[in-house]
Amino acid sequence: MTSFQIDHNGYADLNMRLAQQVSIGQEIITNLNNSLRRIDEAVQGNAASLWNERQLDWNRTYERIQMQLANSLQTSRDVHQIFGEGDSRGARIMMG
Repeated sequence: MTSFQIDHNGYADLNMRLAQQVSIGQEIITNLNNSLRRIDEAVQGNAASLWNERQLDWNRTYERIQMQLANSLQTSRDVHQIFGEGDSRGARIMMG
């Protein structure tokens, strides 16, 4: 027989720590984005068109990173909820 055990409080703590780390990551990437956006003001001449292309690439990457950070946290919270629901359902089945 397969056994399966979830430490619900431990998983909640894990999600709390993950949320803190996601917040730190979002702050770092936002600070980087703010710095990169100011390069437009410093770039002149032929370099301006080259930087504009890089800026567009970065904007897409920035949006993707922000989305992935938020999605990873939500996915972990969803998994915790699913485990909790499964645990409760299993307990009801065992109780008859």
